[in-house]
Amino acid sequence: MYDFKILTVLFLSMMPIIEARGSIVYGIAVGLNPLQVLAISLTGNLAIAPILIPVLNLIERVLRRSRLNGRVKCLIALYLNMLDNIRSRGRKYIDKYGLLGLTIFVAVPIPGSGAWTGSALAYILGLKYGRSIVAISIGVSATVLIVWLSTLSIIHIFI
Repeated sequence: MYDFKILTVLFLSMMPIIEARGSIVYGIAVGLNPLQVLAISLTGNLAIAPILIPVLNLIERVLRRSRLNGRVKCLIALYLNMLDNIRSRGRKYIDKYGLLGLTIFVAVPIPGSGAWTGSALAYILGLKYGRSIVAISIGVSATVLIVWLSTLSIIHIFI
């Protein structure tokens, strides 16, 4: 049963929306060692960006080379135009705030921010892979510590 809880923490930390915010609360709530929960949640959440950014890049390359017809081609063209539009509009913000903006965005422990969204944002804006991974990793580390410390404090207050 103990291994199932550990695997659940790891799996939750890698899921979109839930990420480490949910895995930490779950792991501590089911009685796992808080330091172990911290390490597992951090590891799982850090694993997302290095995988997701290349996968998104591959999907876009495949879509740009696709020779489909009809409605599917129209939807692909719409999606690719949207990506190009977001890149051109977002560039000015990245030029102004740099990767610090991405780090802060990922570090804020609210739904809709985190490793998944930060990776998608880095990809869409065409940020350099290595620098994006560093910025996302710092943001993930910060949010994991914030949530972990907050969860331990809340439990300490009520117990």
